[in-house]
Amino acid sequence: MCKSLVKLLCLVLMTVIVTYAPAQKKKKIKLIEAASFEGGKNALGEYRLWKGDLSAGKQAVFKHQNTMIYCDSAYQNVKNNTLEAVGNVRIEQGDSITVTANKLNYDGDTKLAQLRGNVILTDDSLTLLTENLDYDMPKNLGYYFGGGKILDEENILTSDKGYYHTNSKVVTFREDVHVTNPEYTMESDTLYYDTQTKIVRFEGPTKIVSVDGETITATQGTYDTQREQSQIKGAIETPEYIIKGDRLFFDDAQSYYEAKANIQLTAKEDDLIITGDVAQYWREDGITKIYGNPVMQKIMEGDTLFLSADTLVSVEDQATMKRFLFAYHDVRIFKSDMQGLTDSLAYHIDDSVLYFYKDPIMWNGDNQMVADSINIYMANDQIDRLYMSGDAFVVSQDTLTNFNQIKGKTITANFRENEIDHILVDGNGESIYFALEGDTVMVGMNKILCGKMNMRFEEQELSTIKFYTNPEGKFIPPHELQDLDRKLIGFEWRIEEKPTRELVTNRALVEVVREEDIE
Repeated sequence: MCKSLVKLLCLVLMTVIVTYAPAQKKKKIKLIEAASFEGGKNALGEYRLWKGDLSAGKQAVFKHQNTMIYCDSAYQNVKNNTLEAVGNVRIEQGDSITVTANKLNYDGDTKLAQLRGNVILTDDSLTLLTENLDYDMPKNLGYYFGGGKILDEENILTSDKGYYHTNSKVVTFREDVHVTNPEYTMESDTLYYDTQTKIVRFEGPTKIVSVDGETITATQGTYDTQREQSQIKGAIETPEYIIKGDRLFFDDAQSYYEAKANIQLTAKEDDLIITGDVAQYWREDGITKIYGNPVMQKIMEGDTLFLSADTLVSVEDQATMKRFLFAYHDVRIFKSDMQGLTDSLAYHIDDSVLYFYKDPIMWNGDNQMVADSINIYMANDQIDRLYMSGDAFVVSQDTLTNFNQIKGKTITANFRENEIDHILVDGNGESIYFALEGDTVMVGMNKILCGKMNMRFEEQELSTIKFYTNPEGKFIPPHELQDLDRKLIGFEWRIEEKPTRELVTNRALVEVVREEDIE
């Protein structure tokens, strides 16, 4: 929102009518000047018809208390203390406030003023245009109806009705409220402005659109024009993202924004959704922090990647224009073909790379992968390559519950259609592989040590293996196998920790709701 909205909403300028302040005693409307006079009586009592000399450019002039009234002609009812002025009606109060109209009906006793036809109120740089403007002084209420338009140096506000309560100092705009500003446009059903606190409050469906494409939709909210702070219930949408929440807070002066309760952040271009309890955004730094059961969903072709953690932090690098997502503590991921756990994670959104730190463990099909750090490279919304560094260990279980194992300093697993195609082991390579006859009989166990090895897979099963740099191997038949032979040093089977989608999302039906919102 814009500071200039303050000036626009100040319908306190209706005080041109308010200035008919109640007097201690009823005072008669006084004639100041007229060119001609006619008098008579009718059923309403004695009347006087006053006219100005239009050929000489003179009008009839009246005064009531401290307000001057000018018109081409006027019927004055002396008994009822009323005035019906017509033709180029002009009311002046002080040095700056002027209102003109085609007709004025004014009751000096009830203090009710009714202006009709081409009503124009001006005060310095602000103008009010309407066809009907009334002020009920005993009720301390000024209002227009049948449509009105307010103009100042930067704003245009239109609404069907407008009210000004002189006691509470609150201006109310109702029905089809529109605000046009060089920086934004606004549509609302009901808009309130407190001229003392300088706070705008809106109710009902409200939409604010900025020139850069940012859109705010809300059912209710407030805007503190002095502090430049907004609180709404609804959503904010830009060409790049959507933010929803039960409570949205914007501090334009500090470039700080916050969402609470049932929040949902959607990155349109990336098909990425984040839900949680609290989201904070520091605009100048390009940093967003989400906590309170946060869950990220990356919509992929035919699948969804879910990620949850204690805290998610999104960073927009102003220098490189690249975007990063950091997750830390109790990080869990789930995809139909990949699951994982780690303490900390970094997601380079533009490069489609996930970096897992601090005790990471991954599963792909029947394969369990553990290392000091694990990097996952995505391409075309699919796993392209997985790189494990530092005590890398891959384990899979066969149909006889034997554990096939691969170990090395680094292991690179290359994928095809989200399944392992081949594995490269570099440095201190070790492997244990159980040879089966069919799926029911173990023939023996192969144990290999070498500097490097290359393994190729077909349908998730090892098809060929090549060993490089001083390979040492042996084949152990079943009857010679000892328990110590079956496992490499560092072996650990952690299948019970493998996360499910429910464990990651922590929310019932979250996927269904979010994917429908994306569509």
